Amino acid sequence: MTRMQQKKHDRQQQIAHIAWQLFTEHGYEKVTTRQVSEAADIATGTLFLYAENKGALLVLAFEDALRTASTPHASLPEHPLEALLVLFGGPLHLYAKHRTLARHFLVEVLRNPSSDVTTSNLMGFLERIEGVLALAQQQKRLDPQVNVRQAAQNLFGIYLMVIMQWLPTDQDLERVQHTLRQAFELQWKGLQPCES
Repeated sequence: MTRMQQKKHDRQQQIAHIAWQLFTEHGYEKVTTRQVSEAADIATGTLFLYAENKGALLVLAFEDALRTASTPHASLPEHPLEALLVLFGGPLHLYAKHRTLARHFLVEVLRNPSSDVTTSNLMGFLERIEGVLALAQQQKRLDPQVNVRQAAQNLFGIYLMVIMQWLPTDQDLERVQHTLRQAFELQWKGLQPCES
């Protein structure tokens, strides 16, 4: 990374952190791009170089928080299904803690699914899922014919469906964790090697 790229990256991180702080303190509806630019000590026009509108700013801030939440702080459990549930658990906790913001975030992501930061985060997260599945294949816990990239995408799709059904409701975190576990257990049965 060049010095210029590093400077731009650092500024983007600063803006994401400040926006996150304002959104979590005051709520999405009450925060303006002007407030974020003033708190970041930059011109509003400069802010728009990093996020073209308030929705993009929320995506930038939430994706930064998601990147942290989706990185395990300890080693993953040995059993692949449990490891997957830990991987997905971090983002679930973040969504539960900031549920209203999470609803706005998903709307913005669906409006603009090609955001660079969203794509980068998604690719990193899918690689971690693939790592769990590849290890399971090496341990002969996963059918050797399974394409781990496709399986990772399937698991993420299940997770996304569960999140989208959960966020508009008043169900608690424990309930959605149970739902996700059931859905993953069903998927896992189809990924295991056939007994001969």
